[in-house]
Amino acid sequence: MAAGFDTSGAVIDIVMHPTLWDCVADAWACEYGIVCQTGATVANDALAVANLRDRFVNDMFLTIDGLRYPVTLDNGIAVTNASSGNTPVRCSTIYVITRVLPRRACCADSRATA
Repeated sequence: MAAGFDTSGAVIDIVMHPTLWDCVADAWACEYGIVCQTGATVANDALAVANLRDRFVNDMFLTIDGLRYPVTLDNGIAVTNASSGNTPVRCSTIYVITRVLPRRACCADSRATA
């Protein structure tokens, strides 16, 4: 998830308000592993994007750097409704929570004596 940070063995959850999940799954399917193009010439594989999005939604996960992270939906997370011109906008925090981070030997024990 973070450059240079080893997440192997870590237990990480993604938590968001339920109303964000469809939008996040749509965007993630379009951007993760499938090149989505916009503009006058659209060359997206709509079926591949839809299949990936459906896998995310049905299995409640997102893939990041090849690893699957579970998604938890929580109605208790605040959502702000606003607009950008004539377009409605929903704003909310998406939390990435590390529940378990395995202990690794990173350096010599400072209590060791020579």
